Amino acid sequence: MHVLADICVWYLTSIYATATSKEIITTFEVSSNLLTLCQLAIAAGVGGTLVHVLNMEDCPSLHSSKRLNRHIWQLATVFGFGFVAQNLAFKSMDVELCMTLRAAEPLFSFAFSLLNKDAGARPILLLALLPIALGAAVSSIASASLTMQGFVAVMAANIFFVYRINLAKSCMQEHCLGNLSLFYLVSRCGAVVQLATFTLTELPFHFQYELPGAPSLMRVSTLLALGLNGAAFFTYLQFSFIVASKVHPITHAVANAVRRPATILGAMLYFQDFSGASATKIGGICLACAGAALYSLLQLKIAMTNRDLTDADQKSPSLKGLQALPPGMERDILKVQTPQREASPRHSPQVHPHTNSMEAHLDTGDDICTLPASYKMV
Repeated sequence: MHVLADICVWYLTSIYATATSKEIITTFEVSSNLLTLCQLAIAAGVGGTLVHVLNMEDCPSLHSSKRLNRHIWQLATVFGFGFVAQNLAFKSMDVELCMTLRAAEPLFSFAFSLLNKDAGARPILLLALLPIALGAAVSSIASASLTMQGFVAVMAANIFFVYRINLAKSCMQEHCLGNLSLFYLVSRCGAVVQLATFTLTELPFHFQYELPGAPSLMRVSTLLALGLNGAAFFTYLQFSFIVASKVHPITHAVANAVRRPATILGAMLYFQDFSGASATKIGGICLACAGAALYSLLQLKIAMTNRDLTDADQKSPSLKGLQALPPGMERDILKVQTPQREASPRHSPQVHPHTNSMEAHLDTGDDICTLPASYKMV
């Protein structure tokens, strides 16, 4: 029941964050840069409170390592501009189309794996990529809100988020960061990047010119909407990891794939707008989301297979040699116990109870970071 409640919170806050992002962009006329700045600033504030005040997780200082500092700033920049692009798409297209096109992220993930000659880029993944591409195309053709600006913005968001996943993997592996600490550091640095961007590109227009329809940052309704949106933004991303820590990776992959059509349906209910819900469009949405779910499951299967092969290859040579010994002699040799080095409790990664490996979260959504199933604690 606790897991079900966590999934409900994850879905509801995801729906609210997505729908209100669209509302803030269109109704309150807040720019995508300013909205992303507020989201990251609020996430950094909540994360900082949990990490530094409540001591929920150890968080290293960025000044402790130049390499950590560089990795966090790179990840924060990519993460922030990914949401800038997604929020920009909400300005010209409806939520249903944006989320359907976001389901095409595995296409870019597969291309990125091919460019990097990743062992996980198997031809079998093309079986999942075909319905994703077909579903996105059908939904786009059937949608009246499709614009070139919105389409380019969503595709840019997909590229940013794929690159973000790979940066987050290497960052967590090298620096042993927890999910909360990483999200806090990325949100804090990302807010600084977006503040600099907003200051240089938009802030002068808010004070030097009286532009028609320019948003008033002093309106209570605008501030309240931004505050609630930022809180939902932080909550839905964190509850994704809470659910991932409690369920099997396959269960989380499916739940993450189902979250997208749930978000689309929730946005329709929020805006009370079902005018664009044609049978063709709904079919395209379902096809694209089903392809994304299949891609996650196939990707997980490939990662677990690679992990098993790696474990077999790393088998101790001395144990391999025992197989050639006469019967009974290997028992005498195995009586010698090798002392085991204990992992530091301060930076011990979380071991998934179902896989006996690092948490395998295969992302096709907006979550900040992932770890491959092949990354096993030694």
